[in-house]
Amino acid sequence: MKGFRFPLTIAVMGLFLYSLPLYSQSGTIFSPFPSSLRAVEAGEGIRLTWRDSPDVLGTYHIFRHSTEIEEGNFSDAKEIAAVPPGISTFVDYPGDRQEYYYAVLLEDPDGGLFELFIPFRNKTVYPVSALPVVSEKELAASVTGLKAEVRGEGIQLRFQADRKDRSLTIYRHTDPIADVDGLLGASSIGMIESDQTTFTDYPIPGIPYYYGIFDTKLIQTGTFVFNPGQNISVQPVKIGEEARRTGLAAPSISLRSPPLPRLMLQRSVVSGDQLAPSLNQISPAPRPMGAAAAAVVDQLLADIPEKHEKPAEAEILPSHLHGDFSGAAYTLSLILRERFSKGEYEETAAALEEFLSIRREDSVDHAARFYLGQAYYFTGNYREALYQFLTAEEDYYAESQPWIDRIYPRLATSP
Repeated sequence: MKGFRFPLTIAVMGLFLYSLPLYSQSGTIFSPFPSSLRAVEAGEGIRLTWRDSPDVLGTYHIFRHSTEIEEGNFSDAKEIAAVPPGISTFVDYPGDRQEYYYAVLLEDPDGGLFELFIPFRNKTVYPVSALPVVSEKELAASVTGLKAEVRGEGIQLRFQADRKDRSLTIYRHTDPIADVDGLLGASSIGMIESDQTTFTDYPIPGIPYYYGIFDTKLIQTGTFVFNPGQNISVQPVKIGEEARRTGLAAPSISLRSPPLPRLMLQRSVVSGDQLAPSLNQISPAPRPMGAAAAAVVDQLLADIPEKHEKPAEAEILPSHLHGDFSGAAYTLSLILRERFSKGEYEETAAALEEFLSIRREDSVDHAARFYLGQAYYFTGNYREALYQFLTAEEDYYAESQPWIDRIYPRLATSP
């Protein structure tokens, strides 16, 4: 019975403390502990939140343990922080994925602690662990065993990837793709799933080529891995000049389902003589506008206010200049600071064209095109500017619309 009565006593005391507030000798409520303690995953850390004690204004001491914290094991718990009064949140970074329990105790006026452990109030009863932050490099597919061989009129690439749920991008260059500079000058010739083990390219015959295969996400984030003989070829391969075919296989084209439009014949098929126009080809002959109609049109035009367009000013979004950037986002911010912000629009356009020659993540791609559109606008290349803004407005609609509105009138008057 003794082995049974002790746990029962602890359980009854715990329920009593949890369900009832503490009372002083005068009968008033006294709660020398925080309440509503919660511990939740927060990326690499564990976020703790609680409510302040209404009765004691003091420092909160936070403890962590691999088992639920109680009076019997409290001496083994590790104090991880002391939080001043008025702060009711703290993020713990354990540095591992182990599950932990927490307790938050108040400091008493003498510098000691109110050692009260009340479930769901100032201690947790369920374990929590931090989520690991996995980098894109850890998730990426590693390509090995790249071989390039001439097969018929094409060059067949054979390779292996250690992951089957990723996307791979294939590059071709007339120079070795041994570093970032080589990759910048290469052409992207295809994007495939990582469970594919072969790819056939049909380049121009008579020219030696090098190849490289990279995880698409690594390319988009600016993280490059070059392993000669594994994901980049070390020997050039070329097709004989007698080969006739270049490019990928043409897609099959389905037969036309709607009927062809009716022909408007202007001459006889038999004699070649001029035919009289059909009714649907005859349009009214133009004639001068009458005086009354012209007066009405002039009045309508007079009521339209004249537009005085404010000169366009280069626009840089603060989120693209200030922040903790890495990879492609850092490169873009560098171009904006070093070129675009100084009004060097031709140099900006050249830098962004080279930047976009590599497939980027959509958010970075659209941001770069928003600034490339501005660079084209200020150098008078309105058609290309319009294309860039139309592409960028998928993520930057409100920012792109004023530029598109400026471009349309200029396209109407430019050659």
